[in-house]
Amino acid sequence: SNGYSLELLEKLWSEILGFASYGFNFAHAYSYSLLTYETAWLKVNYPVEFYTAFLTIKSTNLSPELFQEKIKELNKELDIFKIKLNNPDINKSEAGFKAVDNQIYFGLGGIKGFSASTSKLLTKTRGSKPFKDIWDFAERVDRGKINMGKFEALINSGCFDSMGYARKDLLENKDIIYGYFGAIEDYKKRLVDIKEREIQRNSATLDKTRKLPALKPFDIPVQPEIKRSKMLILTAEQIKLQASYIGVYLGPHPTDMYKDKSSLSKIYIGQEAVIYGIVNNVKAIVTKWGKPMAFIR
Repeated sequence: SNGYSLELLEKLWSEILGFASYGFNFAHAYSYSLLTYETAWLKVNYPVEFYTAFLTIKSTNLSPELFQEKIKELNKELDIFKIKLNNPDINKSEAGFKAVDNQIYFGLGGIKGFSASTSKLLTKTRGSKPFKDIWDFAERVDRGKINMGKFEALINSGCFDSMGYARKDLLENKDIIYGYFGAIEDYKKRLVDIKEREIQRNSATLDKTRKLPALKPFDIPVQPEIKRSKMLILTAEQIKLQASYIGVYLGPHPTDMYKDKSSLSKIYIGQEAVIYGIVNNVKAIVTKWGKPMAFIR
């Protein structure tokens, strides 16, 4: 209908079929081989940066359950490259995963309840000046952005471990520490009010108008002593709690606490044995026959 002969169309179609037998596959083979080579080169020459980018991507496009499985697989590779994956650190972590020397730090944005904006606010507040201690942290952060729930999340995810504080001690003193957040804010505001009042009083002296009374400063908020240690030992419960906040087990696993254990490969057929693990999720349903059933992960 368009003026082309049937003979010409059949010849063109046979050429298309001939190209299709190898053209599509060749394009894919070339693209994937190039991508594989580039990825392998980055992995060998820049392993820390490679795995940091890999974790950042996987943490955003995988569910928490699948991401945890991916972490398990990845830990074996990280061991080969002698790269350590650390829990979040208030002085070293960024909003996403961060490479520091031959280590990778979990991102603050990966902590349950932390948005990207809150994580970036913390890193911006820290700037180039690391927090010296828990009190320095309390003095510099905005209490309006870090409520008690977020403060507990920072503790339980291990953000203050590098400062030498035991998580148990921080949790036991959380009300005192959080109260210090407000007290130091009030103290700083009072200092500003005192300066403004002095300016008003000096102005009143020049104008010969009635002076307002001078303001007295508040007492400097007290910093109760919370002991610090160079070596912190986590309990199985603390490890499980940390995993509930960041979605994965980093470092020791709760089952590592049990010394009397052996590999399943050493158990013979017919042998009675006790196995143990961690229940991460239980989903109860009712079957179509009306019977209760549960999926345990």
